Amino acid sequence: MMTDQYLDQVAAPAIYAANLNLIKLWAAKEKLADGRAFSAFRDIEICTLDAMLAMTFGTSAPSGTQIQVEKSAHFRSSDKCHSDDGNKKNGNVFTFPLVDVDVLTESFSKIQRSVDWTTSTLFPSLVGWFMRRNPILIRRFRNIHAFIHQSIDASIQHLGEQGAVPRVGTDHIVFREKALSEEEDRPPRFHSSAVRDEIFGFILFGNHTTRTTLSWAVKQIADNQIAQSRLREALKASFPSAMKQGRVPTASEIQSARVPYLDATIEEILRLQPIVEVGRSTVHDTPVLGRVIPKGTIVLTLNQGAGVMYPLYDTNTHNSHSSQPAKRWESYGTIDEDTAHIFAPERWLTMSENHAEGHVFNPTACYCLAFGAGVRGCWGRRLAYLQIRLFVAMIVWSYEFQQCPESLSGYQAVEGIVRVPDNCFVRLKTLSAREP
Repeated sequence: MMTDQYLDQVAAPAIYAANLNLIKLWAAKEKLADGRAFSAFRDIEICTLDAMLAMTFGTSAPSGTQIQVEKSAHFRSSDKCHSDDGNKKNGNVFTFPLVDVDVLTESFSKIQRSVDWTTSTLFPSLVGWFMRRNPILIRRFRNIHAFIHQSIDASIQHLGEQGAVPRVGTDHIVFREKALSEEEDRPPRFHSSAVRDEIFGFILFGNHTTRTTLSWAVKQIADNQIAQSRLREALKASFPSAMKQGRVPTASEIQSARVPYLDATIEEILRLQPIVEVGRSTVHDTPVLGRVIPKGTIVLTLNQGAGVMYPLYDTNTHNSHSSQPAKRWESYGTIDEDTAHIFAPERWLTMSENHAEGHVFNPTACYCLAFGAGVRGCWGRRLAYLQIRLFVAMIVWSYEFQQCPESLSGYQAVEGIVRVPDNCFVRLKTLSAREP
């Protein structure tokens, strides 16, 4: 499913459509909020979930963000829509009513929240045991499983059509199972728990990680006004046709354009706010920095603090420079301890060899392990980069992200399967796409 064809023809249009709906929703909220901040986490979560559902199930998938856009006309008359201007702690916050969306979207959203909550408790195994027996969550799982079953049936029917080719995610999985069954000389198991769980896991954890990364992204964009302005200018220079026509750049334009500052901004977001720890088990005794890690040891790489935000050891005194891993490591740049905590996309830019192209994006200018590495690296890495690229380009093009009050701009987080920000608020100003 991570082929160029799938990403270009299925994933990108789904992501783009979901982002456009989010831009429409935020336009309605920005107008009512009138310069005040409002919570963005659920909006981002449902937007990314819309994209995941659409690229997996196609046109049969619901759009939670579209439902919110349609109901946004009633925000002004809602008694649950109010400002917290008098609240000293969270002053200048505008609260919107919680909009109920479709059953499938709500089911995935609530299950994601239960995973966050379970893994952040002191007794995750015990809480997980109770969660698996929670009648509300059981009903939500059944809703999801029923929808997956129907979608697989639709893909099986499509498989039987003459000259059929995979269109969406479930098609790819069904077509692959058919090919494997013929290769292994057995009946296809289209409705096996393995197939169902593969689809469920792709949506749940693909969305879980992306919505969290994008939540950190909007905070960092708002808190770094100079970088935000430079990114917007780079986007304007890269998409002159969109500027003249007063529109958001298309998905294909954003995918194909070379915008070094956009790539650098994405990499800096991932470097400063990694959301997962990467764990590996040593398969043999492994020397690292002059120490031997015994075979079978589970090694967790930190995502914050010493060794990540700044060097913990002088690796040059420990590395064997003749080894292949050492040579690969030496190809990466280092980060100065004094500036490691600063959001600076420029650290990922280097001058091109012939100087004619100016600054170019250099993915090895610094180190970042957001997706792991090697054969166990993140399978959905290309999809994640596509989602982040389209999201950041489209929202920075459409809005100026103004800094939120200090009480809403902190970087405290809840550690679970992913590192979720305590607060995710935005304070927006709609921008005109046309040139002055």
